[in-house]
Amino acid sequence: MSQEGTIRDAVVTALQGISGMTSKVVIGRPATLTEGPSPPVIWVAVGDISDEFGPDLPSYQTRLTVDLVCVAAATASTPEARENACLDLMVSIRAAVRAVAPSGIALLQAPLCEVAVRLEAMSSSGMPAIVGAAQFLYLSEVS
Repeated sequence: MSQEGTIRDAVVTALQGISGMTSKVVIGRPATLTEGPSPPVIWVAVGDISDEFGPDLPSYQTRLTVDLVCVAAATASTPEARENACLDLMVSIRAAVRAVAPSGIALLQAPLCEVAVRLEAMSSSGMPAIVGAAQFLYLSEVS
């Protein structure tokens, strides 16, 4: 498997460790927010891959962005419950991504994570989409 696939799978495993998310993390991109399991759900897909010259020639360091699309699940239909569900999921995602340490890959910096609520993208449950990205910088295998 490629380094990119290994990192993506490590992100999936970390997100599955969030309480209640064991079977709610899906590899790929949703066509609609109603696709896949019922909320809460997190879709994970490779976004960008870019190379820079590494510290030694002919080495490369690679920056990988893993895209996240999520929908939380509120315990009630109030605005406060929806807000708390989004906040809880966002905080949990950031903590999970920060803990990712893919086996056999030399990360050059700690993983970074950004998540944001997108009110314009509402699911059928009335929950807004949460979109984000996890970013990894690592030494690439030279093939």
